[in-house]
Amino acid sequence: MDGRFAGVCFLLVLLLLANPTSADELDPGTCGTEVDPLDPCIQTLCKWNCELVAMKRGGHLTSYECGDRECKCDFCASSIGADEHGLHV
Repeated sequence: MDGRFAGVCFLLVLLLLANPTSADELDPGTCGTEVDPLDPCIQTLCKWNCELVAMKRGGHLTSYECGDRECKCDFCASSIGADEHGLHV
């Protein structure tokens, strides 16, 4: 089980590094979509990938979907607390 978990973590890192746009942060109150290649697409791996992408973008995952050879992530950045940081939405 430990070897399998390590393999999944390694794949997640590769997926995130393969997509240069995944480091862009969202402005508060905005949403985004990202599609990453994942062959074969496995629901659990797709969800983990999307959770990591959403966190890196400073948002939260709203939905994810496995396609034939891709994983589609929808995420939004919350506007709650924006005033605390001097941001105006």
